[in-house]
Amino acid sequence: MDRYPGGQFPYAAFFWPALAAASAGEIGSSFAAHFLGFSGDADGDHTPQEPEGATPSKIALELHAVRLCDFTVAQRGVPTLLCTPLALHGATIADLAAGHSLVAALRGAGIGRLFMTDWRSASADMRFLGIDEYLADLNVLVDHLGGLVDLIGLCQGGGTLARGRWTVVLSPNTAGL
Repeated sequence: MDRYPGGQFPYAAFFWPALAAASAGEIGSSFAAHFLGFSGDADGDHTPQEPEGATPSKIALELHAVRLCDFTVAQRGVPTLLCTPLALHGATIADLAAGHSLVAALRGAGIGRLFMTDWRSASADMRFLGIDEYLADLNVLVDHLGGLVDLIGLCQGGGTLARGRWTVVLSPNTAGL
């Protein structure tokens, strides 16, 4: 039987892709567990933390699929509703940090009655919701604000307003889009 110097198996070079894939899988799951907050302990608190924006606000209304954040600093005028994206990140994207806040920029531009949608992350009980349910919740928000609003769509939130255009623009509840 032939022996190779150092006692190495001659076909070891063919196994490195499998070893690299296994290592990458372990590293990937470790990163996912870290960033998603999986601790591995059964009694740990796994309640997701709600991100907070840079501008103080309060929750004006909570529905099944959306919360209405109130950034109002004035009592008069037509309310403005900032419709944020529905997926991948929270509404905090519009109020990220001081100097990087669309909410602060809009308030600085003189919008005193400012409200923002904060769409909830999908859960198992929301799996059968379609765009019609989200648009219905948007109409409830508009009604809650008095029925007449200016709408601003941010990213996918603008797409939501466009899909529901027949609902909000042709409705007498919309001051502007």
